[in-house]
Amino acid sequence: MKHLIAALLTTIAFASSASAQNFTYEIYGGYALKDTSGLQYANSQFLAMAEGRALGVGAYTDLAGFEVGADFMITDRRYAGYQTGVESTSLMLNGRYPFQFANGVIGYAGLGLGVIKVEYDSTNDNAGYYHNPGKQFSLGARLPLGANEVLTEIKYQTVFKVKKTKTAFVGYNSLSFVIGFRF
Repeated sequence: MKHLIAALLTTIAFASSASAQNFTYEIYGGYALKDTSGLQYANSQFLAMAEGRALGVGAYTDLAGFEVGADFMITDRRYAGYQTGVESTSLMLNGRYPFQFANGVIGYAGLGLGVIKVEYDSTNDNAGYYHNPGKQFSLGARLPLGANEVLTEIKYQTVFKVKKTKTAFVGYNSLSFVIGFRF
């Protein structure tokens, strides 16, 4: 919850500092889907991750037909069958290319670069976190809703290099499906 509050405050600050620009803002939530990233002890395979949650906010402006902006997202997933898991907090600078579908529906594809905090939460001595550069790919669609829009998006994030938290390698990639509101 503290991450979401920080994200909202960051978005508000971003909005007020750029009042001369034409910015749009997004808030979204959804699922971080199952995958095989995560914890690896010694030479073992990565443990499977169960689905979890994804929450985020973003601010974008139009720049010569492209959308440019910042996106703040948190994810939280548990290892399948365990109480431990991986939480992530990301701040990405994104570029998106919007394209028109029929009946006012706008699709878009995006790329982002930024920083991801990967945190392994556990009751044993391996708990810890690291910050690492990462990337994001997104594919989405927006539907008009009065003066605003409803959006749905698939986001894939990963760090450039897996690191250790104490004695365990904690990998990170996340495929999330989100639904949100753009205003």
